[in-house]
Amino acid sequence: MLEPFTAHLAEAGLGTISEIFEPEPPFRPVGCIAQAWSVAEILRHALAPK
Repeated sequence: MLEPFTAHLAEAGLGTISEIFEPEPPFRPVGCIAQAWSVAEILRHALAPK
């Protein structure tokens, strides 16, 4: 689930995650280029107990 974000981290805002993504493929980022809650959600999933 987190693999697609690897490439995105090097795109718009280096080391950040865009605010939202389109709901249909190719799931392009839209909205602002860096959003704290987007980064927080990725961290929440990455650090969640397995």
